[in-house]
Amino acid sequence: MFMKVLYLVGGIIAVLTVVTFNISSTSQQAAVATVMSVEENIDLESDASTSTGSANSPTETAVAKLVKPVAQPTQPDSLHIVAKVVDGDTITVTMNGELETIRLIGINTPETVDPRDPIECFGVEASNKAGELLLGRKVRVEKDPTQGDRDKYDRLLAYVFRDDGLFINKFMIEQGYAYEYTYNLPYEYQAEFKAAQSSARSQHRGLWADGVCDQQPAISSPPITLQPQSSTPEPQTFVQQPVTPPSSPQPEPTTSQQPEPPAVAQSDPPPAPPASEPPAPDTSGYSCSTNLYNCTDFKTHAEAQAVYDMCSATKGDIHRLDSDKDGQACEGLP
Repeated sequence: MFMKVLYLVGGIIAVLTVVTFNISSTSQQAAVATVMSVEENIDLESDASTSTGSANSPTETAVAKLVKPVAQPTQPDSLHIVAKVVDGDTITVTMNGELETIRLIGINTPETVDPRDPIECFGVEASNKAGELLLGRKVRVEKDPTQGDRDKYDRLLAYVFRDDGLFINKFMIEQGYAYEYTYNLPYEYQAEFKAAQSSARSQHRGLWADGVCDQQPAISSPPITLQPQSSTPEPQTFVQQPVTPPSSPQPEPTTSQQPEPPAVAQSDPPPAPPASEPPAPDTSGYSCSTNLYNCTDFKTHAEAQAVYDMCSATKGDIHRLDSDKDGQACEGLP
């Protein structure tokens, strides 16, 4: 009985072995057939590419058929052509089919085009450099939400990057063609611009070069002209008036009326004492030698105005505190 069981188990094992071998053989044959089919396709593609002179390899052609290219979304053109350079910190670009004037954020160049002011030291050089860098070139415009969209003259406030990546705002400061300028609030690149100005000043670049701006700024108001006087005095003509003889005094009539008492003069009320004015801010610690301060260096408008008035007498708006040229410094301060 035991022997019969062993024979039965051995038979079952033999049958399973045969079945497994047949299945494996069938899978291998299918895999071999697939590989041969792919190789035939590659050979056909190779022959076709050779006959047409294509540079693609058979493998590349096969992969190109398997991988479908993904369509890239079309991005709007963000570059604008510079049509005009107004001065070192203001340009005009073509945007959406129209001309748009842009005021560069964070910089201020010496004045050249304001009819109310004379041409300032190094202003022509700054304008020429901006024209050399930008006129006719494509630029990218970047806004700063901390500075608002436009200034009081409706100019777009922005940073400008040339199509090759050159950051124009920073470059103008770094090379000594512009001052770092903070209007009211700090802006995104303020730290970079201040560092660029420190570098330009220490390296004596551009307007920071020794002796470039030592001359006093020209006075914009016309000079006072004195009228010449004649050295020979003109003769004077005297007309003799007829003399009237004095009349004899007439006696005053006597009356019985009593003389009236003299009228009492009405005195005006005493003037009110003058209202006390707030003391003027102390400007003894400030300098007018060069551009050293921004509006953020002052706590109040009165303090900034006092420094502006002090320096305007000899150096003009040396610290660029009056951006809109209305005589009021740092109007955004309390």
